[in-house]
Amino acid sequence: MSQIIKVKTSDGETLDVPKNVAMESAHIKRAMEFASGSDEIKFDDIDSNTMKKVVEYCEYHNRVNQQEGIQERDIKQFDNAFVNMPNNLLFSVVTAAHYLEIKALLDLCCAKIASTLKGKSPEEIRAQYNIENDLTPDDIADIKTEASWLYQ
Repeated sequence: MSQIIKVKTSDGETLDVPKNVAMESAHIKRAMEFASGSDEIKFDDIDSNTMKKVVEYCEYHNRVNQQEGIQERDIKQFDNAFVNMPNNLLFSVVTAAHYLEIKALLDLCCAKIASTLKGKSPEEIRAQYNIENDLTPDDIADIKTEASWLYQ
């Protein structure tokens, strides 16, 4: 088997990903065990921009894991810079990390999203993420009664 895995994305782009980088994904690792000699994996639900971001993260962390003397602050600096991306891409990366089973990436992206939500009211969150409020006034009143501690 080759040291390069060809990853075909939903928009038809094929990325050459070093095998050791691709193995950061538990999903890809399992897929390669059952691939019967093929070095190509197709992902119908992950577009090329998202996959490139996932590969960028995996390449960095794979390289760091193989080096000695890397400071934790350098890793955190990379991670903090990495998650500064448009919301639509961030949500796509979350979905991809979940599907690909890359726990550290999933945790990092979810923490970023959580930090943007902290201290905001439901109305502010809906406005920030363009979420339509489908609750009736009665639903809202029930929620405020049942979870009054949220509105203190």
